[in-house]
Amino acid sequence: VRRLEAAPRLPRGETVRLHMYWRNESGVAIAARSLSASAAAGFVQARLVERGGTGGVDLEVDEEKGSIEVGVEREGDLAPGEVVAVELEMTPLAPGPFTFTGRFQPADRTMPVPLAISLVQVVAPESELRLATSLARTDLELARDGLEL
Repeated sequence: VRRLEAAPRLPRGETVRLHMYWRNESGVAIAARSLSASAAAGFVQARLVERGGTGGVDLEVDEEKGSIEVGVEREGDLAPGEVVAVELEMTPLAPGPFTFTGRFQPADRTMPVPLAISLVQVVAPESELRLATSLARTDLELARDGLEL
């Protein structure tokens, strides 16, 4: 299992769907006991999207911190090129990027193996960006205010 992939940009404050993928990019089957991914903060109202085949998926959410932890229990090998997908629905609270850390636990180990980190960019609505830009002061305006008595 090489990496965890997630969608590149999410709008802040809106309920969105996030697709997570774990992919075996090697040429050999891997006996994986479990797959997981987590984000430390920034999301609320996270839930699994109900679809067929989600029986081994677990979601832990801490609404106070905004953290999420997704776990996928596996039986058998993860075949070469096989992809495991999980779909979540959640609401980002702030602009990102947010770091999702992926892990997998081989069947013959007691500790999970870290995967590459995936960044998810959360963007503010365009109306908020225009307001922030119009309120921004130039360097010259700030310098003039500092020199006036």
